[in-house]
Amino acid sequence: VAAEDASFFKHQGIDFISIFRAALKNVKAGGIAQGGSTITQQVAKKLLLTSERTFTRKFKEAILAWRMEKALTKQEILYLYLNQIYLGHRAYGVEAASENYFDKNVEELTLAESAIMAGLPSSPPSLPAGHGSTEICPWPDGQGGIHHPRGVHPGRRGKGDDQTAPE
Repeated sequence: VAAEDASFFKHQGIDFISIFRAALKNVKAGGIAQGGSTITQQVAKKLLLTSERTFTRKFKEAILAWRMEKALTKQEILYLYLNQIYLGHRAYGVEAASENYFDKNVEELTLAESAIMAGLPSSPPSLPAGHGSTEICPWPDGQGGIHHPRGVHPGRRGKGDDQTAPE
């Protein structure tokens, strides 16, 4: 939550300071360099809207986020977010990602594994099955770095690995 929406437990669905900060960075960059959406806005967009990049959609997203904050608790919104967020390798939600990357339920993760999972929303792995290790991935094939605990790179088939990645 701290990395994705630091003021999640303080705002009512819309963080005007983050929106203003993102707008300034986008103007300086001459395009979209940073988003200012809250977790609630992301849930509204993912569950109820299209991903078109228009002011109309952002306005609808803000209204829906405000309404969601009135109807749901922060814990319920966070639950929705954690169960729909894309975490790489066709894994949507923390449970799917936990099983995909660590072959265990999310409740069984160690602190180190949880830390890896916490970093995925801002930069989910983009390594397609059978591809080299030049892309972003928490378990690079190359020298050094963290290696997949089962010895099988996510998205690849390994000896004795009869599980497929979640769709």
